[in-house]
Amino acid sequence: MTRDNQNSSNTLFLSQGTNALTSTKQGLLHYWDLGGTTDITDKHGNLDLTNSSCTTSSGGAPDSGDCVAMTATQYLDRASFVTELVSTWSIQVWFLLDSITSLTNQLMSHRSGAGDRHWQVLYDNEATDLMRVATSSDGTNFDSDASHAEDKALATWFHVVGTCDGTTINQYLDGNATPVATDTFAGLGSSDAAFAIGTSAASKGTATVGHAGRVFAFGIWGRALTTAEVSTLYNSGSGLRYAAL
Repeated sequence: MTRDNQNSSNTLFLSQGTNALTSTKQGLLHYWDLGGTTDITDKHGNLDLTNSSCTTSSGGAPDSGDCVAMTATQYLDRASFVTELVSTWSIQVWFLLDSITSLTNQLMSHRSGAGDRHWQVLYDNEATDLMRVATSSDGTNFDSDASHAEDKALATWFHVVGTCDGTTINQYLDGNATPVATDTFAGLGSSDAAFAIGTSAASKGTATVGHAGRVFAFGIWGRALTTAEVSTLYNSGSGLRYAAL
């Protein structure tokens, strides 16, 4: 399998020579197609994932291809991930809910514990249904949280993008040009921590915080995507696999 950028460490160095890259690949750090359990490699970096009992949903992705399916106790993870996100960044998440767990459907999480929090994307059902993109500047509290009330339907694909220009976090939903939520960015730590998709990286496999459903095409950029690029990634509801970026 060919990858555009690859080295032996957990931290990816992004070359400045991006003129040959398409717009949506510029500043790209990591991209996982998640086209089934045999397709959980990092297509742009070197952060391949480990599968903990997830299955392949044949034809179940937004583009009618394969994707990853999981129950609330199944997940994808990596024990060590030194995040490159500092001041400007973007995160893309595609997800479908089969059911809503009692606390949160954790979609993407980078943290090792209560005192080592970095960032997370989740659907929060603990009090009010919220779609959240949250970061921590001190490792203890998620002090930046672009969240909005959202009653998500089951068995429906949703596309969430969080962007940060160094000052403001924006959350975009389903390719719309207007953010559904914003918050002031307080900063982000960059230490090594666990990384997980479909569960909290601090309590992997815990059913109350697991994602019961499907996931597809997760991406991380070291810059703020434009609204036009958010729309391109949404692709009229079909999403984009790495080869089409």
